[in-house]
Amino acid sequence: MARFFQKGPQSVTHRTSFVVCLLGIVLLLAGCGGDDAPDPTPTSEAQQYGGLNVLRPMQTGQEIQAPDRRYSLRVPGDWVQYDDPVAELAYRTIAADPSFSLNVVREDIAANARVQAYAEDARERIARIYSNVNSFSLTPVRVGTVEAYRWIYTASVGQIERLFYQVYVIEGDQGFVLTGSAPVDTDIELLSSTFDPIAGSLIFARG
Repeated sequence: MARFFQKGPQSVTHRTSFVVCLLGIVLLLAGCGGDDAPDPTPTSEAQQYGGLNVLRPMQTGQEIQAPDRRYSLRVPGDWVQYDDPVAELAYRTIAADPSFSLNVVREDIAANARVQAYAEDARERIARIYSNVNSFSLTPVRVGTVEAYRWIYTASVGQIERLFYQVYVIEGDQGFVLTGSAPVDTDIELLSSTFDPIAGSLIFARG
């Protein structure tokens, strides 16, 4: 599967063009998600991580790994892989029910980049390029012990309006973007209960 990296330090603005590209791709092949909603975060856990919403990991399903084993995550057991020329990993439900899909993009980023700036710059660029962008939330979250940002919004890509779920994560000198896509009329609680556990299951290899 193709992987895309940029050589040398980059500005946040340049990086987000890469993220924007995946929105058009995700509309070509979409799948349907699992429906296991994570439990509310206990108070003690929220306090431990500065009050941020900790995305609880999916406990069942199938584990998938990056081609170089840099990271792994879980998706529902009935999701299938598909080829995506932009993403490292791309999964959806069977072709007969193309409703929800997920892909993961990785890219080199500038040294000392902050995840909030990474997410906010992507939001601003997408708003300039695509029409009918309606942001529901852009919030800090935790994926394990890693700080991240989650953005939920709708946008029209071409003539198709979709509901998007994105989680932005920085690990070392690389940025990772998990993008979920669903029909525009999908309930946001269903969207979150589908993709929060997937994003929460993201684990980076150490050593």
